[in-house]
Amino acid sequence: MSQPAQSPSPWRTMSLGRLKWVAVVLVIGATAVFGGLDAADRVTPVAMGQSYDDGPLRITPRSASLPAEVTGLASLSGQCRFLTVDATVENVADRSVALPNALPVVGTDADCSGPRPSTISGVIGIQGIPAYFKSALRIRDGQAMPTVEPGFTTDYRFVWAVPAADLARHPQITARMPAMSEFVSTFRIAEDFGADDDTYGEVDLTPEVNR
Repeated sequence: MSQPAQSPSPWRTMSLGRLKWVAVVLVIGATAVFGGLDAADRVTPVAMGQSYDDGPLRITPRSASLPAEVTGLASLSGQCRFLTVDATVENVADRSVALPNALPVVGTDADCSGPRPSTISGVIGIQGIPAYFKSALRIRDGQAMPTVEPGFTTDYRFVWAVPAADLARHPQITARMPAMSEFVSTFRIAEDFGADDDTYGEVDLTPEVNR
């Protein structure tokens, strides 16, 4: 008795190009399942004078510079330079928002030779060069400010110490402003704002900042 004809396997009839495409899809799917496929950062390019809304704050970077001195701060050692970013900050939230705090620095306040610091210090940070945050100063009087109060719009000078040797290499320096989201702070036992590592506005600092 003759056997009934068997239909060809779909894998045998599939074209080589289609097989390659299926293989790629399977590999991508497996990679995503096991955590090997990271989501891309959501970056908003920002120009000087353009505002970035991080959630509770509306930040407008105005300028960046390398001043020899900053009023109210100790002079830096010869291996360091000040890096400043002036920005207008408007608090559109219903409560105060903390500004960055100075990071611990090895040696004196004027030192910038310790371990590379965290890239982001709260609402704003520097990328492309080690940057040791010093202070957020209110520009009109040089007063160090720990918070931005709700409903206020204020001009601030954010100050870092950076290694002069790194500046000499002409790195690409940017200021990064993370999106902020609410969380419950166990330290303050209250609602607070935390930075999002993957969503941020980013402004290229002017070429003058590298000189």
